[in-house]
Amino acid sequence: MIRLKDELANPDRTLKIQEINHTIEIIEENRDFLMEAWYGYSNKKNR
Repeated sequence: MIRLKDELANPDRTLKIQEINHTIEIIEENRDFLMEAWYGYSNKKNR
């Protein structure tokens, strides 16, 4: 996962349509977890 993150986060690299679609698919599959994590984080940050 770290290797993939490093490859995708490279500012000199343009994502391919397949990579974008795969990323969106992962986000959609994990939406509930990501929303809980985000709101837990932002609630703690705003206290």
